[in-house]
Amino acid sequence: LNLDVAVRGPYFDAKMTPSLERVVDKVASMVIDPGTGKPLSEDWRPNRVPLGSGSDYTAMLDNLGIPSVDFGFHGYPGLYHSIYDDFYWMEQFG
Repeated sequence: LNLDVAVRGPYFDAKMTPSLERVVDKVASMVIDPGTGKPLSEDWRPNRVPLGSGSDYTAMLDNLGIPSVDFGFHGYPGLYHSIYDDFYWMEQFG
């Protein structure tokens, strides 16, 4: 489970290996979106493009063959891998 960019806006998105699609679909129907009060699955259109590389899940997926999911809330630009990307910023502004 990769949460590299877990909170960066109001829109939920998840990309996954095909073997995990049914599990993620089921969980998305059970988890309530804190912004809308509806299940995540109501506004989410799954991205059926298989994971590639370029994030923290790469070692598990590409080197070890472990099925992976990359998910989070997206939509706003944010501070990602910068000197300001820290606990204080998230607590105060994020």
